[in-house]
Amino acid sequence: MNNTTIVIPPRRARIMGPLTLMSGGISIACGGFITLQPGEPLILGVTLILLGLMFSCGGIMLWGMRGGVVVAQDKLILGGQSTSDHIKIPTSEIQQVVAHEIQYQWGEEVHVGWVCEVLSDDAPRCLLGESDDEHGLKHFAHKLTSSLGIAAPVYGMPNQLESARTSTDNKPPNVEQTGREINFEVGASGTLHYTLLSGGLSMLIVGALLIKGIADNNVFGFLFGPTLLGIGILLTAIPIIKRNLVEELRFEAGPVLIHNYLAHGVRYWRKQIRLNRDTYVRVRQRGLRGASLEVVSEGHVLHMAGSVHAGCKLEPQGLLWLGYALQVAINKAVLNDAGTTPQRSPELAHPPEASTSEPAPDAPPASESPD
Repeated sequence: MNNTTIVIPPRRARIMGPLTLMSGGISIACGGFITLQPGEPLILGVTLILLGLMFSCGGIMLWGMRGGVVVAQDKLILGGQSTSDHIKIPTSEIQQVVAHEIQYQWGEEVHVGWVCEVLSDDAPRCLLGESDDEHGLKHFAHKLTSSLGIAAPVYGMPNQLESARTSTDNKPPNVEQTGREINFEVGASGTLHYTLLSGGLSMLIVGALLIKGIADNNVFGFLFGPTLLGIGILLTAIPIIKRNLVEELRFEAGPVLIHNYLAHGVRYWRKQIRLNRDTYVRVRQRGLRGASLEVVSEGHVLHMAGSVHAGCKLEPQGLLWLGYALQVAINKAVLNDAGTTPQRSPELAHPPEASTSEPAPDAPPASESPD
């Protein structure tokens, strides 16, 4: 691509990827050879073939390029597991790059760190970097604004309460918003999904064969058969359930946002987070694990819409629409609870230290968000 600036380079497992793929190929070849030999135990050949398929899927997953942040011509691109998984934000819609301190609350412990996020029109914030190093993250934020050709980054938390969007253009087909509820389906896709499915099926079949021939396999079948069968059922169930899982968001007085998973009419895994005027929604792109939404409030993070890949019911660009719609709904819930009317936030302004202090030029770059 022309006029391309790599802010965070994409990465791949350059050693483990090829080694895992090679191991899978060797296992499949050995399994096929043993299966064709007369008098050899069939279960050994089938086991090697199935394990080889699992390793091959894992090797392809590890070898692929993933992640990264790139500025290409008129777009900011957040890399996923492949080029089709990219989240693209037009630079003309970017309002500001923000670097601010955040305190995460984990039980009784508080972890203080710095994050770099992009604010844009009709989209939630996008998390680009996290670090414990304040100067390193500010250096990264300046590098990003220079690549985008926009004003210097803002340090501090801007006001998130803005007027509601009236347009419903590009609404994802699997999102339903009624009153104080939002229901949506993510679906399942991506190489991690297929690796889990292939590995689960392999262990399930091998475990069943070991149990079936327990009289011939003796202790090996007795010890490993049920274990492999149980792990296989669990790994196979994860992507299958994910395909038809519905996530439910509900606003209640407080205001509180409640997140449930809904499967065949049964709600489970209830989580909730208290909302206030500083609560905001952000998108996290996690490479192999796909993109997701996070609601950040009072040091707590509510994770939802995980593992969004191209090919899912909720596409990566549809995740941006959902994130903005959720931000608007949160703003309304906070304003209604306070008994006020929506006001658009004032223009972002630099605090005093932003205009006088510059990050050290040799400061280390911010670390990429974990995959």
